[in-house]
Amino acid sequence: MMSNKEFISILSKKINGKLNIKKENLFEILKEVKKLAIDVLLKGQKLKIQQFGTFELKQKNERFVYNVYYNKMQLVPPKKVVIFKCSKKLHL
Repeated sequence: MMSNKEFISILSKKINGKLNIKKENLFEILKEVKKLAIDVLLKGQKLKIQQFGTFELKQKNERFVYNVYYNKMQLVPPKKVVIFKCSKKLHL
């Protein structure tokens, strides 16, 4: 798994030749993109990035699961999860 620091440094090297953006500025740009994506998803909208994929927030219903450790049934409350569907170009 690639860390955030490694990702930023690799992306900075690739972008620096084209756009001349420093690593610190790139980190701030990515933080703002992440905040914007979260805001869009929390409003109930889909986020589609061309040639990458679509992010969507879905509601999972409550359900019962069997807990092996405690040897009993437990209720899992409803929750929201992010679903990602990759584009055909990204799909291998």
